[in-house]
Amino acid sequence: MISRIILVTRSSSLRLQCWMALSSHAKLVVVDDVGAVFERLRTDRAAIVIIDLAAPPGEVLEVVKRLIDAFPDTKVLALSRREETTEIADMFGAGVKGYCRSDIAPKLLRKAVKMIAEGEIWLERRLTAAVLAKLAVQGRAASSKCDAGGGSTLVQRLTPRELEIALLVAEGLCQKSITKRLVISENTVRNHLRKIFQKTGVTSRVQLALIVRAESV
Repeated sequence: MISRIILVTRSSSLRLQCWMALSSHAKLVVVDDVGAVFERLRTDRAAIVIIDLAAPPGEVLEVVKRLIDAFPDTKVLALSRREETTEIADMFGAGVKGYCRSDIAPKLLRKAVKMIAEGEIWLERRLTAAVLAKLAVQGRAASSKCDAGGGSTLVQRLTPRELEIALLVAEGLCQKSITKRLVISENTVRNHLRKIFQKTGVTSRVQLALIVRAESV
């Protein structure tokens, strides 16, 4: 399935729960501070980082954004003790690939990790509609904000290459897949995405995909 998982938590019960669910399927490394994740990922890339939203100090959302921005190929699964639609939408807007309750059953946790490792998104079906509605509102707000300051469509705002990359993001392609499709470097893709975000006012690929799909209707 995957070779390595980093778990960020200060909860001994959650540590045991994840260990029992995942240790036989991948090498599980546990840290109690998100700063340790940044240091470890610089030398030892993990396929998935699982973050207990009660663990990182400071503003959790900003920590997640910085982590994904620094290591865009690392997939992040967020664990929370609550189910709050705005928090879930914000996390997906920041770029996490999955979100589930901290008390998720071991079997479902393994399934969530497997799906995320394969490039899918994990969110319980009963929460999906409400979260997508929140993300759509965020995407429309970002698009409207950008429209007020310039061109009204992606074609007007983006260069041909930026538009091409935005369309590939909307198709669900990850950064590595985009580099292979366009035969350009990852740094080039990363730089284009940064400019696309600035021009469209979005903060994540999920929001960008929603804007692209909305303008394609």
